[in-house]
Amino acid sequence: MRLILILFVFIIHCIVLQTIQISLLLALSFLLNVSYFLFILNYLILNSKYYFDPFLCICIIFYYTFLILSPLVQLYNNANVFVTGYHINHGLAAYTNLWIFLFYYIFFTVRKLKFVNLSESITDSLSNQFNISKVVMLLFALSIFSLVLSLSYIQSSLSGNSFSDEKFAGLIVAKFLMIIPFICFLKFLSLDKKYFKKNIFYLFIILIIVLITKNPILEKRNSIGPIYFTLLFILFQKKLSNNVTFLTVVFGIFLVFFPLSAIVTNVSFGGHMSFADKIARIQDDSSLKEGILSLLLNHFNSLHYDGWVMCVAVSEYVQLKGVTWGSQLLGAIFFFIPRGLWSTKAYGTGQFISEKLLSIYYGFDFSNLSSPFPCEGYVNFGLFGVFVFSFIFSKLSIFLKKFSKIDRFNLFYYIYISFYLFFFLRGDLQNAIAFLTGSILAFMLVNKLVNTFCSAIYITK
Repeated sequence: MRLILILFVFIIHCIVLQTIQISLLLALSFLLNVSYFLFILNYLILNSKYYFDPFLCICIIFYYTFLILSPLVQLYNNANVFVTGYHINHGLAAYTNLWIFLFYYIFFTVRKLKFVNLSESITDSLSNQFNISKVVMLLFALSIFSLVLSLSYIQSSLSGNSFSDEKFAGLIVAKFLMIIPFICFLKFLSLDKKYFKKNIFYLFIILIIVLITKNPILEKRNSIGPIYFTLLFILFQKKLSNNVTFLTVVFGIFLVFFPLSAIVTNVSFGGHMSFADKIARIQDDSSLKEGILSLLLNHFNSLHYDGWVMCVAVSEYVQLKGVTWGSQLLGAIFFFIPRGLWSTKAYGTGQFISEKLLSIYYGFDFSNLSSPFPCEGYVNFGLFGVFVFSFIFSKLSIFLKKFSKIDRFNLFYYIYISFYLFFFLRGDLQNAIAFLTGSILAFMLVNKLVNTFCSAIYITK
């Protein structure tokens, strides 16, 4: 049944490609990526009963949604001109698909498709400590302290004013201080459940602080999304700790829930109608069905899904002007150096390609564009960069897999990192690293303080 379903999906893609007016070479390059995606998907499903790895699941969901499905929808709408105003060359686009395939092939090959077994017994490092209540008080105090220090930023954000003339200062508050309560909440949840009832008040207050510091009013969805998804995963951990279930739910969110939410927002049904009445109206009205289908397609034709076309744009930039020889990578690694001290520091690759290619040759001046992770390797060092970036990314995923098996706190943070992959893989790299660094430092701080606090208590005991 599994193989029949996968074969059916492959045939559907073949039929879709026949309806799109693109070159044979470009169509074959898409089929190559579709085939490899289905191969990895089959492997994940096959091993679902034994191993579960959210990191790999998110990787292939991004691979399909942003680099296969969305470009096919965009090509279906217009085979030459994209939402960025970019006119693609089909031969160059086919070449781009080849190095995208190369990136994922190297990643999964080096990764050797080893999974994280979350069914194993993973205990918390504090499970045998005698002063859990004092640890809870420490986590509560850290959350309160970070909230107090963030109040000025929160008030400024709500009033629509800039928190500071220095962007880096605002970055420290938003991406470091304001994520500490969430990290404390994860640490609390990693403790033995028998302590929850006794400390439910503190757990509830920390959760309220998390909702105050990380919410849609203050943060963009790429920042709060991984946090809320992590909390939902922990809440339904037993049901979601399965490759098939996890893939089904997350794919459903991206392919069904987000597009349907756009329909609820944008389709006018006339008057106040219940949800059931709206469904009945859709079933009876053929013109409305066509409008909804158009909205579903347009959802993947928005700038949120500009990843593939930016990959093609990067290929053209390298073809015209050559690789950047690591300047984009250095800007990402040393993001924390103020531009006032480093005037030639590279901007994010999305903005860089917009300014150096799209605005000059295609008249598209919008600079808040993505740059998928494979692009970062290609724009820096060409095909060699794609290989190196893929290899390093694979080794990093192996390290994180081992890291997640230390205790439940590490496991929960690993879940957060997995959901953060959507933003990390979409890019650009400079912003992705800058935002992720804050949560890494917060994780290290909370872990260090708790361990030091427990050691001090043990010594005095």
